[in-house]
Amino acid sequence: MEDHKQESPSSGPVVNRKCLVTTGATAPFPELICAALQSGNLRWLAENGYTHVNFQVGTSMQYYTDLREQMTTTEGLKLCAFAFHPDLKDDMRDCLDGEGQVRGCCISAAGSGTILDALRVDLPLIVVPNLSLLDNHQQELANEMHRQGYVTKSTTNGLAKALRRCHEISANRTIEYRKRIAEYQAAFTKRVNNVVGYIDDSYDVNAREG
Repeated sequence: MEDHKQESPSSGPVVNRKCLVTTGATAPFPELICAALQSGNLRWLAENGYTHVNFQVGTSMQYYTDLREQMTTTEGLKLCAFAFHPDLKDDMRDCLDGEGQVRGCCISAAGSGTILDALRVDLPLIVVPNLSLLDNHQQELANEMHRQGYVTKSTTNGLAKALRRCHEISANRTIEYRKRIAEYQAAFTKRVNNVVGYIDDSYDVNAREG
C-alpha cells in the first residue's frame, strides 16, 4: 500500500534515505506501528535527511491504514506499507547507501531472524521487544545484543532517543567494527539457537520467529 499523501518535495536533486519499520513475520505489533507514525519521530527522520519510511505490518494493515487516515502530516516523508515480503533482506538492502541514496536504518521487533538479517546486510538496527508475546525471548535477546553494541534497544515510547543513539553509533563505525560484525555472524546463529531455538538459513517468512 503506497501512501500518496506526502507533501511535495523541495526543488533540487533528491538524495533518498529510507527507514524500514518491521513488526515481524508472525505476531502483530500495533504499538510499534503507532509509535513509528508519531509526528515527533517522523519529524526527526525528516530533519535528518530521510525521505521514505516503509512499513512491514503483517496482519495489521487495516490498523496502519486507520492511523494513517487520521494523520494531518507526514513531515514531508513518503510512507508505504506492505503486509509481507518473501525475503526481508531485500527491503533492508533497499535502505543501504548507493547512487542517489545514503544509508538509512531499520526499526524492528526484536525477533532473532530480523536481527540476523540486519547484521548480514550491515544496516543500523533499532530493536523494540514485543512485550505482548508469551514465552517472550525478545527482551533477553535485545538486552544482550544492545549490551554488545550490535543493535540499539528501545521501547515504543523511546524511539526518538533511540534514533539519535543509533545514528551516532552508525556514524562512528570503523572498518574494524565491520570486520567484527562479519566474524560475529557465524557465532550469532548458534547463540540465538541456544536462546530461542532459531535454526540457521532454512527459515522462511512463515516459519521465522518475530
